[in-house]
Amino acid sequence: MDLIMHWKGTHPMAKTLTELAAEIISAMATNTSMTLDELEHNLSQVFASLKRISEQEVVVAPALEPKTGGRSKRGSRVTVTDPSASIREDRVICLECHKQFRHLTHTHLRSHDLTPASYRKKYGIPEKQPLMADTVRLKKHYKAAKSSTPRSEQNTEAKVV
Repeated sequence: MDLIMHWKGTHPMAKTLTELAAEIISAMATNTSMTLDELEHNLSQVFASLKRISEQEVVVAPALEPKTGGRSKRGSRVTVTDPSASIREDRVICLECHKQFRHLTHTHLRSHDLTPASYRKKYGIPEKQPLMADTVRLKKHYKAAKSSTPRSEQNTEAKVV
């Protein structure tokens, strides 16, 4: 997992693919003798393998999701390929930076030079779909329904005044 974190760029001492490939080959070279041609060939093969793995990271990343007792930390990174799967029960995943939030705010989207409307259009999310976790949406809906006056009272107040 440390290796994945190294090339993903999340580790404090992140390394490039070239540096990782060189480290792997140097470790191999300490155990077996290789000619210069073999070193170059192995280095290019290891680099190509690391590059291929990094491009397939979308499939690997959900397994790397931080575990916090069933809940994800706000702002932690998760990769999602399907826009409809980015809006989950307890969090929303920004499809630009793959960070997790309870609600995608205007301010956060502005950091990607997007508005909520342009974000929805870019990823094919329906216009009426709120950019917030389902639990947050339901809590807001419940509070609004609880605090509003019933329609029958609104009509009688209008007639009296």
